[in-house]
Amino acid sequence: MSFYGNKLQDEREAKKQKKEMVKEILAGIDQKYETKAGKIKLLLDLHEILEEKGYTSHEKLVDAERKATTLWISILTQSMFSEYITQGQMLSLVEDDILEEWDISNLLNEKYNDHRDYEWYSEDFLGCDQSDETILRIDDILEIAEPQFKELLGIAI
Repeated sequence: MSFYGNKLQDEREAKKQKKEMVKEILAGIDQKYETKAGKIKLLLDLHEILEEKGYTSHEKLVDAERKATTLWISILTQSMFSEYITQGQMLSLVEDDILEEWDISNLLNEKYNDHRDYEWYSEDFLGCDQSDETILRIDDILEIAEPQFKELLGIAI
């Protein structure tokens, strides 16, 4: 098998092991994590338990998992103070491959009757603070992003 093939196989194996470990951890937790605060607690508890168990994974996966976890927590925290994501969160969702530019464009066009696409909309924020709010509602974003977060983190809740 080639070097590239071995790396892909290692990455697939690391994802499989992570999912199995997360499933085992979640089976031992009796709490419900249906609220936004509950999801934040789950993500923090899960990270802590994985760290205690010495979880290590493929370096590329660990970086993606870290980014996904912090972004998801950030959006859930933002929801406690506002109904809109920030410009920085919107950029991270796309740059970290949680959502595609098309997902944001579709929301803008179909849900908000805004005729700009992602690129045009994000350009309107040039020179703005990353904490400036967008017109993208957190509940709409979470509806399409949470399945991606869960898949990346191996969470089935």
